[in-house]
Amino acid sequence: MNQVGIDISKTKFDACLLRDDKTKSKTFGNSYEGFFALLEWLNQQGEAEVHVCMEGTGRLWEPLAEFLHLHDVRTSVVNPLKIKGFAKSELRRSKTDKLDAQIIARFCRAHSPAAWVPPPAEIKGIRDMQRYIDALKGQRTQENNRLQSGVMDARVQNAIEQHIEYLDREIERLENEVLEFISPHEKLRRDYMLLTSINGVGQTTRALGLLRT
Repeated sequence: MNQVGIDISKTKFDACLLRDDKTKSKTFGNSYEGFFALLEWLNQQGEAEVHVCMEGTGRLWEPLAEFLHLHDVRTSVVNPLKIKGFAKSELRRSKTDKLDAQIIARFCRAHSPAAWVPPPAEIKGIRDMQRYIDALKGQRTQENNRLQSGVMDARVQNAIEQHIEYLDREIERLENEVLEFISPHEKLRRDYMLLTSINGVGQTTRALGLLRT
């Protein structure tokens, strides 16, 4: 089984097929059309089975990883720090998307990382809700900082205070929805209660802890 390294960005991804010591590279659009084009390209190369590897940076990798998993393509998602360390071990200092894809393919061959498996729907639901809660908390922090930055027009101050109150309500509502979402799932509920028993652990930390179980 040969390896394919993928370096993915917002609008495109670079794929590098590693066959023996030779490489072939191609760039695809980061879209479902690009995903199907990748499969077609691999078929044209005579690669019925490959091991695809990509970095787990942000969320850009998720649609492609899920697509490949759905099409029974062995896919691994690797911590970017591991790829960076591997590149240093090979004394690779040049950095382009194509070279990054090649390094990822070589890492895949050297380490044969475990196949990625999509999380269950309930875990994905909690993750997405918690990410949105975190985003709202970030907005609330910005607004509080804005209030504390100095004297401003009373109308602006009133608008900011109303926005903070709105954010407080939304955060509380969504955190309650997370609890309701967890409740029907016995394992999630049990794990959540275990995390809750730890002093000083907030709901965000508890919910994120569930994503790792």
